[in-house]
Amino acid sequence: MKNQITGKILLGLALVLAAGRFPCGADTRSAPAAFNLIIDGSAALSNVLDEVTEWIFGELVDRRLQEGDRITIWSAGDTAEVLYSGTLRGGEEKAALKKILQSLSAKGERADFSGALRDALARSSNQSITYTLLVSASASALSPTLLGPQANLVRFSRIEEFRGWRALVVALNIDSQVRQAVAAYFSGT
Repeated sequence: MKNQITGKILLGLALVLAAGRFPCGADTRSAPAAFNLIIDGSAALSNVLDEVTEWIFGELVDRRLQEGDRITIWSAGDTAEVLYSGTLRGGEEKAALKKILQSLSAKGERADFSGALRDALARSSNQSITYTLLVSASASALSPTLLGPQANLVRFSRIEEFRGWRALVVALNIDSQVRQAVAAYFSGT
């Protein structure tokens, strides 16, 4: 019983911390952030690629990205591959990002999300604000990541379901903040 209560408290604290990092409305930050975009590079994405890229344009590129933000884009095919990494300096970079996203193609039969997430964690470990978005075309493509040895990488995540695909917002580097919040809660401070 105590473990269930502790688990619910941990989940609640993680969601509160993650909600503060990933605002629901238009992004109104004053400081630059690091963005990781990991896109399913398997053949399964082919059927929904147009819908996925349109959603990414609206939700991430046009709505969230601001000048000074750092973005890295991975294609998670048979192996994870970085397609772009750089700092936004204006509208030209956003146009270049859209062009990269429009040119996505399948790079294998499976999606190496774990490899991309490990690389994203390594790249974002020194960032104060990191927004990681993982786009998957199938539940089976996510299964090795959700159930395998790298499951801790998606421990603090939220899934948004769409017809034929899903997007996960992953809080990669909040483990220490969650632990501190739990310690403060249990110590009564």
